[in-house]
Amino acid sequence: LNTYETLVNTNDYIQGLAVSLAVDGSSYNTLRDALHVTVPLTSGGTFTDVVAFMPYRIKPDWVRLTSSVETTYEGTGSGISKTTDYTHGTGLARRYQDFAVSQKVTYGVSGDEETTVFTYPFNSPSNSTITTLRNKYMMPLLSSVTWTNPSNSHTLGGGKTIYKQVALSGGTVPLPGEQYQITQGNVTPGSSTGGLQEVLQGKFLTYNTHGLPTTIENAIGNHTGLLWHEDLLLASATNASAAQIFYEGFEYGSHTAGNAHTGEQYRNGNYQVNFSPPNNRVYKVSYWYRARSGQWIFREKPFSSGMNLTEGSAIDDVRVYPADAAMTTYTHQAFFGVTSISGPDNRPIYYYYDGAGRLKMIKDQDGKVVQAFDHQFLTNPNY
Repeated sequence: LNTYETLVNTNDYIQGLAVSLAVDGSSYNTLRDALHVTVPLTSGGTFTDVVAFMPYRIKPDWVRLTSSVETTYEGTGSGISKTTDYTHGTGLARRYQDFAVSQKVTYGVSGDEETTVFTYPFNSPSNSTITTLRNKYMMPLLSSVTWTNPSNSHTLGGGKTIYKQVALSGGTVPLPGEQYQITQGNVTPGSSTGGLQEVLQGKFLTYNTHGLPTTIENAIGNHTGLLWHEDLLLASATNASAAQIFYEGFEYGSHTAGNAHTGEQYRNGNYQVNFSPPNNRVYKVSYWYRARSGQWIFREKPFSSGMNLTEGSAIDDVRVYPADAAMTTYTHQAFFGVTSISGPDNRPIYYYYDGAGRLKMIKDQDGKVVQAFDHQFLTNPNY
């Protein structure tokens, strides 16, 4: 059982109802508040159909959840209920904070309470990044803390994200910089920070120009590097940053389409790897080349700058990474999803979809079916 409240809305919305159709041969630029369609005439010139509109007003109600009751039934009894009350942010009407839950309190049958406090830019201490988030009307959840009833004030846990300013191609944007886990400790009721222990979980060190993370550092300082094509993940590697890895699957650009090792395209002929190691770590290169038989053969060897891959008649899935790193690569089909995932062992798993974009089959490197899915419409449902 949910209970809602209505927010006052001073804006009315105007919609149109067509009341007449007129033909006008003059310039339609002078006709206002009307829909015009210009149609060429067979005899030359044009005429314009003008649909006039009669406005009417709709006054919508904006609602938000204030409380809920969840009842669990066992057998034929009356059930056990718990109630949750929600508190929202405050601000000007229709501002985004009015719909953000800033606190929820759940009451059990024995009088126990469980309180969670949520922190957003609008109820956080101000700094330059928080101010930017507010000005851009961005409302990410910055932290949440849950504790038991005020009599013992024992923290159950939570999380926290610290944002930072990141320069992108379209300007500077606030993006996640650090993430923390909030662990057990004493907490002051009504406060989301007092007495809590924050344990670093990871840092987003670098982003690409599209705002996607490229190097992530975990709690013990190990890096994960990510390579993207637009918003599609191409490669990930543990124990390496994005600057220390390279992947070319020949899926984008002018390459040869057909019987690729993974994806839809491959490189016909030799290939010179366009990558220079940024440090003194030992690097290796792995790739697949097509033999005369038409079979794709795997090759791995130490890497040096400017290396030219000359085996076979074609090349696909070229990786360069530190020898003590582990790399995974991906291919995608537009509007469907991932078509292959090749793990650190370079053995791909292939994903196939039907015409509706539903996953229908998964095959291993040898073409054997690992899983198959059959999608059917439900007929004569009995509700």
